[in-house]
Amino acid sequence: MSFVWGDKNVEYLTKRYDALQKTTLFQGMKFSTNHEQIKQWAPLVMEGRDPNQKVAATWTPVGTDVNYGEITRQLIGSLKKKPEFLPANLF
Repeated sequence: MSFVWGDKNVEYLTKRYDALQKTTLFQGMKFSTNHEQIKQWAPLVMEGRDPNQKVAATWTPVGTDVNYGEITRQLIGSLKKKPEFLPANLF
């Protein structure tokens, strides 16, 4: 989850969300500027917050904006296709 407040930060998160939605890695991500919706995602963050404050948040059911596991799988999959890639058995 990402949470921001203030005009510039809300604008940034809106653009970030729009850009991330163009990739398959982030298709399940939700975006909101609605205080009540964000309160459902992060009640402690919204507790006592001025209802007139401009806020925005992104949320994903997997709990993170970045799916590092999927990114790693795709990166390794791409590297395996390269003849110069020498996998190491680290585990």
